[in-house]
Amino acid sequence: MKTGPKDPPYITPLVKSLLNKRRKFRRAGRLSEANVLAERINHLIGQYHSNSLARLTDATPKQLWAAVRPKRSKGVDFLGGLLKNADSGNKYFASIATNISYSIDNVVKYKTPDISLHPVEEYISCYEVERLLRLQKNTSPGCDLLPSWLTRSCSFELASLAAHIYNCSIHSGIVPISWHTAIVTPVPKVSAPASLNDYRPISVTPILS
Repeated sequence: MKTGPKDPPYITPLVKSLLNKRRKFRRAGRLSEANVLAERINHLIGQYHSNSLARLTDATPKQLWAAVRPKRSKGVDFLGGLLKNADSGNKYFASIATNISYSIDNVVKYKTPDISLHPVEEYISCYEVERLLRLQKNTSPGCDLLPSWLTRSCSFELASLAAHIYNCSIHSGIVPISWHTAIVTPVPKVSAPASLNDYRPISVTPILS
């Protein structure tokens, strides 16, 4: 059986023929046979979604967003009611990006006690930063809402300021809080997510970060 242009991608010729067969069984009152077909159809559709999501393992951010946007535009609830409380989701996705063996003492020992008493070294030049800003790819902004077109269009004007922030960060051992704050969009890894572990987080941090 052929599929039409309006059919979703997971409706293959096999799935479409099984759907028609299931409909005939239900009309004939053969419910047990129709239920068997329904399980097979669900398995085939789930397999399609699993395979399509598995291909996103090494996908670029652009490809991941392309997979998310069609579902978001239709108002699909990604979380399926799993996140009654946003804090639980934040804690879960934060735990994924947390190294349990991390020790703050190994970091702060390099921190300069008073940055004002020591001249800031130029670890990164404004020329290097200007080139990176000018060649910035089109990507989503982070929580600071600074778009990528701004860094490209104003690379010369922003270079010295950004370079100074980078150098101060390296010199003091402190990363601006907003730079390690991410906007996380959960993307399901399977067709029927049953837990938060079934979601892959797309984390968007500020472009300067």
